[in-house]
Amino acid sequence: SQVVESSSYDEILSSPSATVVALRCTLLDLRKALEDKSRELLEPKRSLKYTRTTELQTENRVLREELAKLSRFRPPPDDDLTTMSVNATKFLSEERAAADAKLERLTRRLARTNKTLADAQARVRELEEQLSERQNVGKEAIKVQRRDTIKYSDFGLKSLLDEKTRDVLDLQARVNQLEIDLAHRDMLLREAESLKRERFALSSELEELQQKHTELLRQLEAERMMRLEKKSKRESRLAPEIANSPTLIRQKTMTKRVLKLEDVLPIAQAVNLRLGLARRSLDRTLDQLSMLSGETTTIPLGALEEHFQRGPFNLTADEALLLARYLVEDNSEQFVEVDHDRRAEVAVIRSVFRQAIGNLRIYSPQEEAEMFARTSDFVQKYHKSLASEIESLSGARINQQLLAAVFRRLNIAIGADEFAYIVSRLFQESDDLRNLALDRLLDIFAPHSEPINT
Repeated sequence: SQVVESSSYDEILSSPSATVVALRCTLLDLRKALEDKSRELLEPKRSLKYTRTTELQTENRVLREELAKLSRFRPPPDDDLTTMSVNATKFLSEERAAADAKLERLTRRLARTNKTLADAQARVRELEEQLSERQNVGKEAIKVQRRDTIKYSDFGLKSLLDEKTRDVLDLQARVNQLEIDLAHRDMLLREAESLKRERFALSSELEELQQKHTELLRQLEAERMMRLEKKSKRESRLAPEIANSPTLIRQKTMTKRVLKLEDVLPIAQAVNLRLGLARRSLDRTLDQLSMLSGETTTIPLGALEEHFQRGPFNLTADEALLLARYLVEDNSEQFVEVDHDRRAEVAVIRSVFRQAIGNLRIYSPQEEAEMFARTSDFVQKYHKSLASEIESLSGARINQQLLAAVFRRLNIAIGADEFAYIVSRLFQESDDLRNLALDRLLDIFAPHSEPINT
């Protein structure tokens, strides 16, 4: 404005008005272009790419924590070398599959990160070009304004030039803001580069972990093959002696095949139901078993056999012997001699018993009432079809599998909890899992019946 005041009126009067009009149009175009570019610069902040960068930082931190946990893992010790080998092989296969899945997910995330980085770099280059262009336009406008201000200094043109000066200053302020935004994007690019370096570090750690897993798997497989070879040699060495020695032949007739879980599974299921109906917790049951050891840390087979014939187990003599043998005998051999004085550690018996029996479902009085009401409504809903099916199966022996087949044949969708509750109530009536009291189903869950007394 000081320059305008120092200009002479002769120069102002001699200037063409067309220049003022052109300058005004140019200023309007610059203002509109500046607003468009400002909107374009604000769009990346509201886009998913900016949010994705923050999410990748969080995901990388979680992955590093998971990798730290995996690196600290060691296979649990086990006295039974054969069982340890099988369990370790199974565990390593599962861990390897999980590691492969994590590696695949990480690879996909890295691909998305690379794409995001490429898009961000392209966008930054475009913004730099736009900023440079705007700076050049702003400088040219300032030069034009300064040159024309010397020529036009009357009061009307002075106010117009003052307005243009303010517009140019505003444009310069916006250019400065664009420079700030560009600096912020540079910071985001540096963070993206840091994420890229962390990605390479994570990839290296995953490769090392896979190599360790592969090496451990080879070692375990080699140990298993060595044990199998030793066992085969030992059996081949003892085979002639067993065939020619009368004493060994008599001992062989006194031995029995070692028991597996499937041999005692029906007994274990029956014990599970009896303990649940008696509201006897598993910890309390295990504590009672531990008391059979007396002052020692082992329990004899005979004591377990007698204990299982009493309540709340109520097993027959044969069932009690099978369950006691499964808890005490070592299942690493194919045959084992039945010895009522054979002992096993309390900790081993507790662990095997817990694994065989499984989780107990003990209802509180309120839960019992709610489950009975829900199951009773379910049975009454299909009363007619169930009554017809029960009549057709009169006299047949019904176990859990056949009971489930009955519901499937009638196209009745029943929940797992309701089915387990029906089995427990039918077992309470028959006390035999191989012959559930199906004919009592409608009477047990009649509308005016009551749940098990607490």
